[in-house]
Amino acid sequence: MTVPPREPFPYGQPGPGPAQPPYGSPQSPPYDTQPQYGAQQYGAQQFPHPPYATPPRRTNPFAIASLVFGVIGGSLLSIIFGIVALKQIKERGEQGRGLALAGFVLSVCWILLIGVGVTVAIVAASQEEKTNVSADQRPGAGSDTGTDVGTGGGSDTKRVNELEVGDCLKRLSEGTHFLVSVVPCSAPHRAEVFAKVTLTGISYPGESVIAEEAENRCSQRLTSIADPEKLEDLNLFYFGPTRSSWEDGDRQVLCLVMDPNRDRTGRILEGGPAA
Repeated sequence: MTVPPREPFPYGQPGPGPAQPPYGSPQSPPYDTQPQYGAQQYGAQQFPHPPYATPPRRTNPFAIASLVFGVIGGSLLSIIFGIVALKQIKERGEQGRGLALAGFVLSVCWILLIGVGVTVAIVAASQEEKTNVSADQRPGAGSDTGTDVGTGGGSDTKRVNELEVGDCLKRLSEGTHFLVSVVPCSAPHRAEVFAKVTLTGISYPGESVIAEEAENRCSQRLTSIADPEKLEDLNLFYFGPTRSSWEDGDRQVLCLVMDPNRDRTGRILEGGPAA
């Protein structure tokens, strides 16, 4: 029995192919060796996200108002706004505590400054009051530069605003008078009250205005009641209201004549002889 010949390969004998490496061999790394998302390699390079920036704190408006009023001298409002501001800042965590405290400090400075000014004004007014009480009246033109008011036998000390027409004064001197020595006109004396006139007005017009008005009114009254020849050796005096007495309602001017050279006995305007 014959064996039929095998048909040859049409394209030649194939050589042995390369052997497939088994799964997991070093030549063929497995697919799962690739790094996966979230693997340790990536996690080691990540950084935490920065925190969100906090918004700036709001400045309390009452603190600003306290500082403003402290600067311009509104101490009362500055203190009130400062108290409100400090309370709200503590509750809300706002800014402006320094502004409120600055307002307090400025308010205290203003209060101290005003207090000093008021104290100085009171002291000055007190000093003026001592020299310008309601009884104080100031002589006008023709003042005698001789000795001050004196006392003598039978004299009676009076306050200036208590003088009456016809009173005779022992002495007069230039300056401010609180009390004067009144003597009988038969006794030696230098001055005599001859008239009273009343000024008008509501507000105090000032010392110069009162002086001018008093001198004019007293001069007119003097020339109307006395012989001009008897006035040649005499000086005209007047006592007018001061600021303090004017505010108390005083509008009276006392008119006086005085002999600056010698004492007189009797009525001066009637030509009383020298003592």
